[in-house]
Formats: sequence, C-alpha cells, structure tokens
Amino acid sequence: MPRGCLFCELAADRTRTPHRIAESPRAIALLSVDPASRGHTVIFPRRHFSDLSTIPETEWLAIGRLTLRVVEQLRRSLGHRGEYIYCGSWTRPDRKYPHLHVHVIPRGRRLARGFDPWWHPPPEGAASIPELAALAERIRLSPRSARRR
Repeated sequence: MPRGCLFCELAADRTRTPHRIAESPRAIALLSVDPASRGHTVIFPRRHFSDLSTIPETEWLAIGRLTLRVVEQLRRSLGHRGEYIYCGSWTRPDRKYPHLHVHVIPRGRRLARGFDPWWHPPPEGAASIPELAALAERIRLSPRSARRR
C-alpha cells in the first residue's frame, strides 16, 4: 500500500467505512463523502493501481461487475433510471487520489439542470458519515433483483 493513499487505507480498515454499500474480494463500493447527487458511489480495487495502464484485466473486470451490481442496487433503492459513470485514471504527482476508481452518479431532476460532469459539492456541502451510513444501510437492505447475481 503506497503511503498516504486514502483508498488503500479505507480498503484496509472497515471501521472507517460505514458508508460501504457493496464489496467483492477484489473491489469496494462506498458512498461518496463529496456527492454530486444522492447515492453517488465510488468503486475502487482493494489493491493499489494508479491507472488503467497498470491494472490487470481480472481486477478491472471485478470493478466492472461490482459497478453493475451497484447500479442495480441504486436504481432499486433510490428509484432513479440512469446514471453517469466516470473513471478516475491518471498518474500525476499533484493528483488528489492516486488510486484508480469509478464514480457512479445517479441522474435525477437535480442533475438535469446544469450538472457539471466535473462536479462541485452541492450547495448544502459534503455529506456527513452518519448520513452516508444511514443511506448505505437503506441501499444494502434493498431486496436483490433476480436479474443479475
């Protein structure tokens, strides 16, 4: 684990992630603490990879499978019908989060009116961990769909 990598630290310490909504042996999905919309989720590999050029195909496929699962969970629990999906993948010394990650940002009325793809925090500010933990529990407890397992 590279020193100071927030995603590696979160992967190693479950007590810091009550806002975890899904996981697999290779990837983790957390609600964003700086959400562009309600349910905004960040998915990342447990192992450290800085960008797409360094990640093995099996690890990338695990992120893709977890992303599909998260999309289904969010649609079922929050009722939206679409999402934006972005991948954070680049290596630069000044990068805030040097760990490959995928954003799933549920679309809704709020985003339809001028959503900036490189979002800014909503006017009410960042979400608190207790708020995210309560929302994560609602998403996790949503009944599973029979469509994808």
